[in-house]
Amino acid sequence: MACGVLAHHGETLDPWSNRVLGKKATTYMTLPYMGFMYAVPLEWQSTPLLQGVVQQFYKLSLKAPPEVVGQFSEWLVEGTPGLDLHLSCSAEAVRAREGGGYTVDAGGKFHDVDAVVMASEPSVAVDLLQDIVSGDSTTKLRNCRYSEYAHVQLCYKKNPWPEYPAAVALPATKLRN
Repeated sequence: MACGVLAHHGETLDPWSNRVLGKKATTYMTLPYMGFMYAVPLEWQSTPLLQGVVQQFYKLSLKAPPEVVGQFSEWLVEGTPGLDLHLSCSAEAVRAREGGGYTVDAGGKFHDVDAVVMASEPSVAVDLLQDIVSGDSTTKLRNCRYSEYAHVQLCYKKNPWPEYPAAVALPATKLRN
């Protein structure tokens, strides 16, 4: 076939996805879905397996609402008066302040904040929170098995996208050596 979409004889999912979808789509779509669902490397999986998954998604009419999870971040920023947002700046320490709130050491500066949203691997979170959270919570975080695949579930009382009753969002992943 001239289109090149069909798998070559014996071609596994990894080279097929790289060839047809590209490296970025393989990294952010094929690997998170198929690697996460089947817990084996893509080079062990066949291309018909992905085709079956995509067909099931189509049959279920799954779709993502506008701007997907990014919308929640925008709402948090818009709904926080006086927000002083620092991006690309890793937290090095988080300490509880007397009288409430926290001091965050990040980027060589100290920031007094009212609240902290921790969105990191459990091993990173526990190092930052060990002096703030209970010993039981620290133990649970230290014993938490971590996968390079992140699953985020957001719950809300009223669906902000009532015309989108079901959604599929890509799990995040980071290529590691």
